[in-house]
Amino acid sequence: MGKSGLLQRAGIGLIATGLLWLVLAWNMDVSVSSGSSSIGRVVNLDKMEQRRNHLTLGGLVTLSGVILLGFGAVRVPETTAAPRPELRAPVTEQPPCARDLALEPYKLWLVTRYAITRNDVLSSFVCDGRLFPTVDDALAHAHTLQLQEVAAAEVAKAVAQAAMATADATAAARREAVRAEAIAAEAAREAERQRKRDWVRQHRVQVGLLVVALIALLGWRMAVVTREAAEAKSTAIANAIEVVGEMITIPAGTFRMGSHEGSDEQPVHAVTIGKPFALGKYEVTFEAYDAFATATGRSEPSDSGWGRGNRPVINVSWDDATAYAAWLSQQTGKKYRLPTEAEWEYAARAGSITKYPWGEEVGLNKANCDGCGSQWDNQQTAPVGSFAANAFGLHDMHGNVWEWVQDCYHSSYEGAPADGAAREQCDSSSRVLRGGSWYGAPAWMRSAYRLRYPASYTFIYLGFRLAQDLE
Repeated sequence: MGKSGLLQRAGIGLIATGLLWLVLAWNMDVSVSSGSSSIGRVVNLDKMEQRRNHLTLGGLVTLSGVILLGFGAVRVPETTAAPRPELRAPVTEQPPCARDLALEPYKLWLVTRYAITRNDVLSSFVCDGRLFPTVDDALAHAHTLQLQEVAAAEVAKAVAQAAMATADATAAARREAVRAEAIAAEAAREAERQRKRDWVRQHRVQVGLLVVALIALLGWRMAVVTREAAEAKSTAIANAIEVVGEMITIPAGTFRMGSHEGSDEQPVHAVTIGKPFALGKYEVTFEAYDAFATATGRSEPSDSGWGRGNRPVINVSWDDATAYAAWLSQQTGKKYRLPTEAEWEYAARAGSITKYPWGEEVGLNKANCDGCGSQWDNQQTAPVGSFAANAFGLHDMHGNVWEWVQDCYHSSYEGAPADGAAREQCDSSSRVLRGGSWYGAPAWMRSAYRLRYPASYTFIYLGFRLAQDLE
């Protein structure tokens, strides 16, 4: 089949494709519903633009098929001279049929391009499977084929350009639709923001009043909580002050301090208490110390399961005792403290010069110790005031619990003050305790007996008694 037949068939195929494209594009649904939104209308415009592009492309394809079909039907007369197109680059090697012919470059190119050969038997020239009597006829036919190829290339180029234009138009329409959708969404968001701003402007007064009311309510509640906390603290302080216990005034006087029974109780020396002072009638109780702990947020010491209330507080250190005295002084304006070692022995003797204020022997049921004959001996503490008072009216100066005093411990009374003041120059962290306990032997309850422990030490037989400076 020659090239004319191929062009005709290609043209028929393009015509059929273009017509089918036109029919499909014409039947596209581009109707718009009455309630469509702005975004829906944008999408519908996109569909209309697509149909228009498809119709255009279908028309171009159909037109291309018609052109190809026309070129395939063209027959160039043998006597018609062929117009010369632009010159092509000359070939470097001449075909066999042109070796004996003096042809110009373009004709030589046609001979090479379309394989024109000479048939010596039939005295003719062959081109595209056809015989021609002269070489000019063969060249004319080759020239016609060249024109058809150029036209087909131009049509293909036009079709490609149309397709690219259609694709560009479709992409542009899609971008426009996306942009329109984004604009619509931004407009909706701006409308919502404006609605909120309008609502705030309309309800500004109400919102302001609500904020003021909430602030006032919060301030009132904070004031109530603060007042309740202050009242609770005041109540705790009042309770702590109320249960301090009775203080007994101890008169001024002179006594002999120490004994010959213990090395750290010597030398025996005279001490003068220059002015009266007050001393607790009883040891500080759990009731009093717990009120202090509640008021200050301190941990309550353990009672070892023996009960609290009016039992002497135990498991307290020298540091705890001095903290309680300092806090009580701050709350009452009075000067509470621990007694000095000299003040304690002076008050414990109560004018006596014997081992115990009642004599040289421990006796029976006169105190709580290990061997004192009481119901609490070597078992636990006894409630304060369970035994008779001494001559100054003080209870439990002997036994029950060891009592912290203010002084640092020294191994003797060498250099001890003669006015009853505390010895505050410490050689170690140990402080002095006096009086013995429910756990100790009777000899440890002597008025002159001394014990020492570190200031931070706590145990089940360690307590204290308050002293007070009188105005």
